[in-house]
Amino acid sequence: MSKNNIFDSSPCLTLDQLNAYIESKLSEPERFEVEKHLVDCALCSDALEGMALSSDKGKVEQTVKSINKDIRNNFSLRHEKKPHRKVYYATAAALLIAIISFLFVSNNQAPSTTVYAKFFKPYPNTIPLTRGEESDTLVKSAMIEYEAGNYKGTLKILQAILDTEGDNLMACFYSGIANLCLANPKQAIFYFQKVIAGQGDFIEQSEWYLGLAYLKNRDMEKSKTILKRIIANNNKYKEQSKSLLDSLN
Repeated sequence: MSKNNIFDSSPCLTLDQLNAYIESKLSEPERFEVEKHLVDCALCSDALEGMALSSDKGKVEQTVKSINKDIRNNFSLRHEKKPHRKVYYATAAALLIAIISFLFVSNNQAPSTTVYAKFFKPYPNTIPLTRGEESDTLVKSAMIEYEAGNYKGTLKILQAILDTEGDNLMACFYSGIANLCLANPKQAIFYFQKVIAGQGDFIEQSEWYLGLAYLKNRDMEKSKTILKRIIANNNKYKEQSKSLLDSLN
């Protein structure tokens, strides 16, 4: 890709990184670095969602290449002074946001999106704090942010917990919910699967929200599979799953 690529010439994620993340092709350290960046970068987070929602990844890539070509034509003329870096980034960002806006408008009309909005509600804070535990302060801070609707702030604090307690299923569960609230279904799926594999608290809740996360990610078949499993296992979300499944059929 050209050195003037709107992804590669900024601190933001590359198009290849975003595609690899969507397709779960990154190693654990690579995925961790990508998710750390996504928490702080609204542009890349929006780009990721737009790409994940798009049913035509090739079209997205071609559009990005076309934008890069326009940028090169506008700003990299052979005999003119090189543009100021801030102007270049601002223009690139504006063009990228235009793409993402188009993707959101076209994809948000999908039936799955309407159904998802009807059934999704953030899980309430049910975390009791135990005196003397080291993570108490961080947990309390995270849940204060969560209840205030500051989900990016919640994720930052929960990540601090996971940095020292990687198997903390509470932090994983609420990281999944926070990512769903931020419309990041791919990240949410990762955390809910981790909770389910951990066989601790929040398994039934994670099954339900995993089904919703797949639905948000427009993976209808996987969502239906999860919902049918919930019903078969007599999970406490059985009735909600039946209603959601009926809405999808």
